[in-house]
Amino acid sequence: MSSDVEHMRSGRAIATGGGRRGTGVDSGTVATLPVVARNPVPAPRLTKQAVLVEAIALLDEEGDEALTMRRLADRLGVVPMALYRHVANKDELIDGVLDLAVSEVQLPSSRLGWRSGLRELGHSVRRTMLAHPGLVAPLVTRPSLGSSGLAIGEYGLAVMLDAGFSVEHADRGPKAVLTYTIGFVALEVPRRRQGFSADGADAPGLDFPVEQLDPERFPHTIAVRPRAAEFVSDAQFDYGLERVLDGLAAVQPTGKPTQRTTTGVRGGGARRR
Repeated sequence: MSSDVEHMRSGRAIATGGGRRGTGVDSGTVATLPVVARNPVPAPRLTKQAVLVEAIALLDEEGDEALTMRRLADRLGVVPMALYRHVANKDELIDGVLDLAVSEVQLPSSRLGWRSGLRELGHSVRRTMLAHPGLVAPLVTRPSLGSSGLAIGEYGLAVMLDAGFSVEHADRGPKAVLTYTIGFVALEVPRRRQGFSADGADAPGLDFPVEQLDPERFPHTIAVRPRAAEFVSDAQFDYGLERVLDGLAAVQPTGKPTQRTTTGVRGGGARRR
């Protein structure tokens, strides 16, 4: 963000402690003496990267409704029109924000099998979203079709095709993992603010009083005693993810798949471990 530029004053007031011969200044008076002019410190040059980084920070701190061009410009210390040199409109801004944030997702090693690879991918996407909770709303309302999002899709296709899955399952399988993960985190983020914790520990006021339920209407609920705090815990996420992977394993062709070379993701996009 740009820093404030200090304006140099043209003079300074100096209090004299007493009269001096030949100065023409009486004791106790104030004289204004000239100051040698200095070049002002230039403000840092605004870049598209700086705009996107600040937009992500704004989303994380204040939520998606706070993201306006005027609010972002205020945080950057520029006029709103300066932003349009880097993004054409708010839609393009959000697309850039999503692609930059998704680039933080670490792609698993291509040496992992399909199941371990997709499992790690799900965890990496979840970690990134929890690190940037402000991205949940735009991520569930618009596709991430930048190079980072495409890199994740490429990884999923490659690891599934290498394992011998059909083209349809190679396409749909990673999508099932991603939609499960994004949906889980979309529920998780607001509940974390309410006191739900990742380890599923009890949070004050969250668990309902099972003993007050009607045993004729809720006999199984009373017997199992489900805990509300477990709803978005790490254990719950792992359970759901493994069941998605079990479903994919059920449609994996039997027999040794034809070996293919998995190409690494090059250039921009999500990071490879």
